[in-house]
Amino acid sequence: MPDTQLFQDGNKNAVQALRPGESQSVSYSGTSVQTSVLPADARIIRVVTTTGSYISVGDNPTATSQSTYMPPSIPEYFVVDGAKKVAVIQAAAAGTLNVTVMR
Repeated sequence: MPDTQLFQDGNKNAVQALRPGESQSVSYSGTSVQTSVLPADARIIRVVTTTGSYISVGDNPTATSQSTYMPPSIPEYFVVDGAKKVAVIQAAAAGTLNVTVMR
């Protein structure tokens, strides 16, 4: 399993930055929908939604109101075990989920 290492500045201090890789977007509403399968080597993903929503990550996930809440327009980063999908459902209004694999 490849490790993701932090970049270092000129003074050898860690810089919390990763390169964005593959992205995908899905529209969601009142029924849980899934992304396509993430790459097998995905380890960190950036997730952002346009409206308040709930997400779940797994082999065949279903998002519900008991899943992880995502506030609108605030990116969150998650560690994943590659080859997973992200499911999303609206909290109150339809929107768009964007998932980016970080490299």
